[in-house]
Amino acid sequence: MAGRAALVAALLHFPSRECSSMTNFVVYLIGTLLVVAGLAYGASRLGVSQVWIITGALVIIGIGVMGGIVKTRQKEPS
Repeated sequence: MAGRAALVAALLHFPSRECSSMTNFVVYLIGTLLVVAGLAYGASRLGVSQVWIITGALVIIGIGVMGGIVKTRQKEPS
């Protein structure tokens, strides 16, 4: 019976704002990685050099990380 109560409590637990922000950041990064993968695949099919594919991928990932930080950061309470 105690196990069932713990399970119900865990299911009813709402994530904190900090946890929610981290989850949004992970979703943002997954989306960025999917875009990079698609563009890298397309570029390789077009015959673009691997050096340029890697360079473009790193630039897009950097922009994605910066965008994810800006979109999911917490405002300081004042």
